Amino acid sequence: LARLVAREAPDEARSLVARASAIHGDRLARLPEAAAGHALEHMLRMDPDPTRAVTLAEKNRDLRTDGEALTHLAQAYLRARRIDDAKREIAQVLASRWVSGETYATGALVYRASRDEAKARALEAKALRENRYAIESLAWLESRAPR
Repeated sequence: LARLVAREAPDEARSLVARASAIHGDRLARLPEAAAGHALEHMLRMDPDPTRAVTLAEKNRDLRTDGEALTHLAQAYLRARRIDDAKREIAQVLASRWVSGETYATGALVYRASRDEAKARALEAKALRENRYAIESLAWLESRAPR
């Protein structure tokens, strides 16, 4: 909702983001294992402070060591401009048996940020083979990724 009203009412959008952040914070305090994934998605996309997303992504990784958790951690590191950390995490997922358009698209952004355009293009192609919307679905991250 905040993204929909951001152009016409930026103050209202910021208020909505703050309210959603408070709700997710409350849920995390009460049920961390159950709320971590949903709260992380909010923090990654909406929270103005990328360090909060990193903290939550690291906790999520400690709870769930699957490819999705590591992909989200790489996204959080990329958003926080911690390129080497993002590269380490995404490389770990890419070396595993995990198959995901989101992971490949994240890898493309990470490798592009680390100036490895050939690897970025190869991962983009893999992402699109898995999900034709994989690159598009990470527009929120691409717009915040270092170039």
